[in-house]
Amino acid sequence: MTSADDSKAPQQVHFPLLENGLDFIWSAVEHLSAGTSKRELKYALLHLVSGIELVLKERLRREDWKLLFPKPEAATEAAYKTGAFKSVDFGTLIERVEGYCFDGDWGAAESLRALRAQRNHFEHFAATESAEAVIASTAAALGVILDFIRTELSGDNDEFSEAERALLNDIRGKLTELDAFVEARLKSIAPVLKEAYAVMPCPSCYEDALTIDDGVECLFCGYGADGEAAANGYVANSMGINRSRFEKDGGVWPVGFCPDCDWQACVDTDDRGYLCFACGSRWEQGSFAECGHCGRWIDRDKSDIFVCDSCFEEQVRKSD
Repeated sequence: MTSADDSKAPQQVHFPLLENGLDFIWSAVEHLSAGTSKRELKYALLHLVSGIELVLKERLRREDWKLLFPKPEAATEAAYKTGAFKSVDFGTLIERVEGYCFDGDWGAAESLRALRAQRNHFEHFAATESAEAVIASTAAALGVILDFIRTELSGDNDEFSEAERALLNDIRGKLTELDAFVEARLKSIAPVLKEAYAVMPCPSCYEDALTIDDGVECLFCGYGADGEAAANGYVANSMGINRSRFEKDGGVWPVGFCPDCDWQACVDTDDRGYLCFACGSRWEQGSFAECGHCGRWIDRDKSDIFVCDSCFEEQVRKSD
């Protein structure tokens, strides 16, 4: 029997605006991945719309908390801090987000309004929708809100709390289980991936959708980081290597300095060869030699001596 002390029940249930929205989206993803029964699809739809609404409100809050009120000019800080006010309705919310973030031309606005209408039928009326229609609309909306989080809320990842980052990671990791979402998402991002400077496998969702451009960003799930963090994340997540245990057993962590860009973001993947998550360069296995002085990787095609540029320059300097 569990005692009251052992259960450590929380004294308060506190969900900040963004965390609350992400939690609803996570619940929707869980329901979508659980099956296509009418109950799973109903709650996926309801929770996804609730999550989208809260995420959009978080964007308005960051712009100006007064925008959360139907009449910003009548907003009071006391009401805002206590939450004792009726917030802006969904239609006005979409209009304000569209105006502040997209200069009045957000292509996804109409689809979100349609999703909200679909949700209202499920919550307030006797709803009759095909499973395929619900799956298609939720999959499309999930892509819209993930793009919105990536472009409008992830500019400074430090603004995310630990709980919010954990929820985002859970959502991203589950996406590949949603067949309809995967199909729709890959189709929508295909033109951008085709034009991207370089594309790598994502350490979070594992899709080949991580684009390189002053940092890395996954167009499939929204994951973002610098090259070094992405390289280490790829080894830990995609290759399944626990660093502390691996190095304790005498292994050499397979992330090294890239011979092209000199960032410590190049991964020896074994099956995919060498991948640099900073500049996007790729090499086949066997393409590298190690510097005889410092152990750095050297591209065999660009050097006929087993000494990296840094060590060679140091030797020249000493000889002078």
